[in-house]
Amino acid sequence: MGPMPWTVNSEIYPLWARSTGNACSSGVNWIFNVLVSLTFLHTAEYLTYYGAFFLYAGFAFVGLIFIYGCLPETKGKKLEEIECLFENSLCTCGISDSEDGRYVEYIRVKGSNYHLSDNDASDVE
Repeated sequence: MGPMPWTVNSEIYPLWARSTGNACSSGVNWIFNVLVSLTFLHTAEYLTYYGAFFLYAGFAFVGLIFIYGCLPETKGKKLEEIECLFENSLCTCGISDSEDGRYVEYIRVKGSNYHLSDNDASDVE
């Protein structure tokens, strides 16, 4: 699964999240590379080299099934369309139907580049 972050990163992140997404996926990729390196000799000792190979191949197969089932097709889509693909949750397990009270409220904050009249009551100082 090593090349997956490098392949997928170039397609799925919107511009505002690209640097953070690349950093996180690269970090997770290298953490799992270290885990395989640290566990290979012990695994090969207990399962033989063939067993270690098939164990890691099994993990890669499970990852392939996950990627195939959960990663949507992005061929021929714009970044804005791709961002809309990931707005829905991946799994609905444990999500209650009472999410009507959840909302995000945005407020404007006066700053050095913000010049509206002082009588605008919606601004926060």
